[in-house]
Amino acid sequence: MRKREYTKIKKTIQRLLQRADEKCPPIYFDEYKATNFIKYLLALENSSGKRFGASTYCSRQSSLRYLYTIYVKKQSPELKEDL
Repeated sequence: MRKREYTKIKKTIQRLLQRADEKCPPIYFDEYKATNFIKYLLALENSSGKRFGASTYCSRQSSLRYLYTIYVKKQSPELKEDL
């Protein structure tokens, strides 16, 4: 993916998340499992096709927690434990 395309997608996602609508969440919070998060992480690649490092995992995990916070949802004990 070209940098321009990536930037455009990133800005679109940021704009959508800023308009958090509890009627249309980006994930199904009650059904979200740690395996979903791991699959997401494994799908990420940098521009040279390599996987990201541990810092990316930590920032994405933080983002997931924030997503639960802005939608006023609680992570299941299993999800908290597995992440």
